[in-house]
Amino acid sequence: MVDELPLFSSLTEKEIQAMEALLGGPQKYAMNGHAKEVEESLLKKTGAKSIKDLVSLLHREVIRANISDTIKKKSVDHILKDPRFERFQVFAEQGVRILDNSTHQYLYVNEATTTLIGYTPQELLKGGLTFGHRKTHPWDLLQVVLLSRKVLKLWNNLPEEDKLNARFSYDIRIKHKDGKYRRILQHAYTLSLNEHGKPGLLMMVSNDISAHKTSTKIQYVFGVHRPTHFEILWNGETSPHGNPLTERETQVIYLIAQGQTEIEIAESLQISAHTVKSHKKNILSKTNCRNTAELIRVAMMEGWI
Repeated sequence: MVDELPLFSSLTEKEIQAMEALLGGPQKYAMNGHAKEVEESLLKKTGAKSIKDLVSLLHREVIRANISDTIKKKSVDHILKDPRFERFQVFAEQGVRILDNSTHQYLYVNEATTTLIGYTPQELLKGGLTFGHRKTHPWDLLQVVLLSRKVLKLWNNLPEEDKLNARFSYDIRIKHKDGKYRRILQHAYTLSLNEHGKPGLLMMVSNDISAHKTSTKIQYVFGVHRPTHFEILWNGETSPHGNPLTERETQVIYLIAQGQTEIEIAESLQISAHTVKSHKKNILSKTNCRNTAELIRVAMMEGWI
């Protein structure tokens, strides 16, 4: 699978970094006004309609694997009757989806998924993976693409038994139907292999962890379930999503969010009120926010504070 990624392989490391910057990554504030030029170059090269569309195409390319209808039906029927699947249905209201990697359509979506993201099983079944991509934060989705390619290199070297007991977990931001992003922890399990030993069907098990995490760093772990333990083969975390604030600016915006006035902030940080006002002006300019209310909303959503 790793050797069958023409679109992915056509991109250089600098172009991938440019994509991250265009999606608000750490390099965003160093593009020096060339964002439009870089975007047009990437779209012309790849034929994508937008950078978000390009990320979606990359993800579908990375996970694509053909699988026969016979294996597909047998696998889905088998997992739906598996006692472990029943536990997934009731534990902590976990959302469960079964994805066909040959068509990128969902073959099964449980009702608990609606609690997580607001959309019904019917909406996801109709829209498929592309629908899910549109609801996923584009910078997060690009990180999942990059992580997935590395995971597949590890996964391809596993014996068949381990492939079917492997798990890839990561957390991303998904936009709820109410318009707000939720931090969702995803666990990906391989249900079946195609004739080339690639993951034909995936089961995605999801939990809302918004109450426990505000950081924009994506934490990930890949490993294999053993009879007595879970063996971790690779884990870590990504860089945060484009925090343009210095440590002092982060302190200032945090205190603003706490409701402190400029004079109170000055006393808390032992600086002058004039300096606080300068920091505030610089922060608004750097983040392209129109006022403090918008700034606080962005800072909290991005996990800067």
